[in-house]
Amino acid sequence: MLPKLAKSYPKIFPQLLELQQQVSDAQWGPSLKFIGVRVGAWVYKRDYALGGQLDLKSALRQIAQPALRALLPAETHDFAVHVKNNPFCLPGSHCRNGDFFCGFLQGLLHESGASSRVVVREVQCRSEGASECVFEVVD
Repeated sequence: MLPKLAKSYPKIFPQLLELQQQVSDAQWGPSLKFIGVRVGAWVYKRDYALGGQLDLKSALRQIAQPALRALLPAETHDFAVHVKNNPFCLPGSHCRNGDFFCGFLQGLLHESGASSRVVVREVQCRSEGASECVFEVVD
């Protein structure tokens, strides 16, 4: 599946949503996170690897935000990433499903050298009534 995603990047969400039907509920989150890490690392190597090493806040602004915007509307504010219209989280579904974005950001930021210990977690979710999904980035 990863080579197919690379070929159709950045229009990968239909393939990922199709995968959801083929993977058990228990494996869906871990699968999305794994795919996110791999795609994030690949995007960094393809689009950003020639830049100098940045601190985490600069890497969020100069690497993560543009990389996410290739996929969907997103903004960074300090150490938080705000994702609008997360296709995995439907309002009212009450299922936090930010695993892909957590993995994607971790893959990007780890490869950038900004932090080898970066942790990304979803702190707000559209499925729980928030207007957007918000991911906190911690070193």
